[in-house]
Amino acid sequence: MFETIQKICSTKDTETVKNSQLALKIIASMMERLPKIFKDNHKYTKEYLEMIFAKMIETTEDATAEWINPKEGDI
Repeated sequence: MFETIQKICSTKDTETVKNSQLALKIIASMMERLPKIFKDNHKYTKEYLEMIFAKMIETTEDATAEWINPKEGDI
């Protein structure tokens, strides 16, 4: 299951952004409910953190007009 979630999160397709966010939430829920699995196998924790950081630095090429020209005082 973890490998499937990694594949979902690594997809750069804009249509799967919500799916990758949901996949990360599933792992977070698993970490809360089954912490022993993640404590015993640090590989999963490391890979989960890598997926989160990859999503954090991911940017879209399409910037909205509001982002390019923010209203005065929003900066």
